Amino acid sequence: MEGELAARGVLLAVTAICFWLLPKALRQIAETAKLLVRLVCFLVVTGLCLVAFVTLIAQALMGGGQ
Repeated sequence: MEGELAARGVLLAVTAICFWLLPKALRQIAETAKLLVRLVCFLVVTGLCLVAFVTLIAQALMGGGQ
């Protein structure tokens, strides 16, 4: 009986700690996700600008696309 009561107490403590840490972990994951989204957007925009720049240089070297 005492062992079962101790096990329930430990389970309750672990559950309380998890619920206390969960919002912090979710906030950290959300911050990381925001940074990853910003990084991906930056890389996509940079890539598109680079492609446009290379295309313009290639057209200029080809004689204006003639």
